[in-house]
Amino acid sequence: MLMFEWILLLLFAAVVLTNLAERLAVPYPSLLAVAGTGLAFLALQRLRTRGEIGDEAFRRIQEELDWSELDAAPAGSFQSLAN
Repeated sequence: MLMFEWILLLLFAAVVLTNLAERLAVPYPSLLAVAGTGLAFLALQRLRTRGEIGDEAFRRIQEELDWSELDAAPAGSFQSLAN
């Protein structure tokens, strides 16, 4: 029964993300990648608060997630802070 509930949850999330992508006029795969990166940030934070990973591992993984989020975002959605 648990597997069925997970499948329903994933289908619901896909429908919500598809609808959001259409409203924001961004490609669905980009929005899916950004949402996945957001979930990874939450999981990383939970590992850090439980003390399961150290500071250096936390910083390295967070840096990789930052780069993956920038890579997945649609072109032109981020502006340089240097201006």
